[in-house]
Amino acid sequence: MNFKKYRILFAALAVMAGVAFGQSVAHAADLSSLLNPTTTETETEEEEDEEEPKEELASAVLAEKLNAKIIGSAGSYVSVGESGVFDIDRSDSEYIEEDDLSVLTRVTWFSSDTSVITVDSSTGSYRGVTAGNASIYLTGYADYKYTSSTGIISYESEELFKYSINISVLPNLSGLTFDKTQESVFVNAKGVAKGDDGAGYAEFTISGIDYIFDSSKDAGALNITADTNDFSYKMEQNVLKLYCNKAGDVTVNVGIGPVNKELLLHVTRIKQKGSTSVLLVNGKSTTLKLVRVEESGGSAETVDPSEITWKASNGRVSVSDTGKVKAKKLGATCIRGTYQGFTYFWVVNVCTPTKAKVISAGRQIAKGVYSQPRRMSEGYYDCSSLVWRAYKPYGYNFGSNYNAPVAATEGNYLYNKGKMIDGAIGKSNTQKLKLRPGDLLFEGGANNGRWNGIYHVEMFAGYTVSGVDDDGKPVYANTWVNRPDGYYGYGTANDYVGRP
Repeated sequence: MNFKKYRILFAALAVMAGVAFGQSVAHAADLSSLLNPTTTETETEEEEDEEEPKEELASAVLAEKLNAKIIGSAGSYVSVGESGVFDIDRSDSEYIEEDDLSVLTRVTWFSSDTSVITVDSSTGSYRGVTAGNASIYLTGYADYKYTSSTGIISYESEELFKYSINISVLPNLSGLTFDKTQESVFVNAKGVAKGDDGAGYAEFTISGIDYIFDSSKDAGALNITADTNDFSYKMEQNVLKLYCNKAGDVTVNVGIGPVNKELLLHVTRIKQKGSTSVLLVNGKSTTLKLVRVEESGGSAETVDPSEITWKASNGRVSVSDTGKVKAKKLGATCIRGTYQGFTYFWVVNVCTPTKAKVISAGRQIAKGVYSQPRRMSEGYYDCSSLVWRAYKPYGYNFGSNYNAPVAATEGNYLYNKGKMIDGAIGKSNTQKLKLRPGDLLFEGGANNGRWNGIYHVEMFAGYTVSGVDDDGKPVYANTWVNRPDGYYGYGTANDYVGRP
């Protein structure tokens, strides 16, 4: 018989993760009769011919009874003084078939801490002793009789599976209460933000008991659900933290051992309005905004800007208490707006009126079809013709009045004019916001016989915020007229940046 040892091992884990355990009863009389059969000459001769010992399975019967205690996948709980019997539930034939279980002759139960919970090794009978946590182990065996050709009988036990569950033994929880039954929660929705320690979740504190709950050890004693899938929780030192991204009122059902409570969350989603990259002409103003959604499927409403705390990273712009930003000097500035525990980030890129027009023209040209043969024709472009055609109306021709030079020639022209920027787009320049809208990235290093092997040019359009690091500082990325944000990363050692 194929006992499918390894499949049973893993199948047992699957089947018992959410089912009940039960009592195994071996019938001693039947076992004795089956373990001591008479060996005939024919059987001995067959065994000698096969040169393998004959195997006979000792018979046993698993008790089929109603579960005495439901055991969850992460464990479960019992109360101090509670007694019962763990059951084996073999009803899920999808994982363990009857012929698989028929090889199981006995089971053994074991408690990791008998001062917390005891369990009878053969019957699975348990008793909660004192409040705490322990593991219950169950091992299943198949017992075999081996009869050799010489008539010597020996017995072996083979371990089929081993399974453990975590048990919380709970004290009397009749006095358990929460410090409140409802709370307002503000969550970040698609904005680039960093939350304070208390942002984005609601806290409910348990009192009235002398037992400390923690989800890392008491998961089986906790059954916490909500009327949305966009929900999670964490229990730490009797503080229940509830997280939810669904706007509106969310009902949370909290089961702690035998106690059930209902809590209510009022969830508001907040996000930035518009892009985190702002192009602003020197001397001009714009207003940054946050919006909020308070109902599921509801419309976004502008947050009162006076409720937001605003701060600029340098003096290139000013920002008022209402979020109005005024450009004062060329360059880039990070603006921070803090609201309901979250700090949101924008980059304001201040440029000249001409550079703003050049970028606008470049984006319009980029809507055409890329074609080197037709690069100077209306509706077509390549990288260097886009740059030349966007700049030429404003007095920049890169040394040619009638036709766009190739990228290497444009780069060489700026180099000869002393217009190159040290460090190109590298990490230092990016995180220090050193470049300005309209700067040109030249990619070099190709073996093409042109100046420094330059083969491509791209127009820089300003910085954006791509994320927030572990220290709460914004991480910046480059934006481009004709490429996705952050497309070139921090560039390579063969890159150059020029400023027309």
